[in-house]
Amino acid sequence: GLGYDILSFFNDEREKYIEVKSSTISINSSFNISRNELGFLRENSENAFICRVLVSKDVGSYIPSYEMLSSSDVLNSEITPTSFIVKTKSNN
Repeated sequence: GLGYDILSFFNDEREKYIEVKSSTISINSSFNISRNELGFLRENSENAFICRVLVSKDVGSYIPSYEMLSSSDVLNSEITPTSFIVKTKSNN
């Protein structure tokens, strides 16, 4: 619920927040991000990042690769809502 997975630090000791998103298909594939994670990126645009991790099986062993995306990389991308919460009258 924090909006990030890893708390790290820049060389000047400022906090760096990293959210990890993994894939077995492609590091360039689309990925899901929660409303909370998106809000955190917006509120912490100078020090929040998404780390895309690709894990592919090659010759019987897993070889990971990764790409670090800045908040602006993500926020300047096409972001499409894909889930909605429905509250019926009986839920209230």
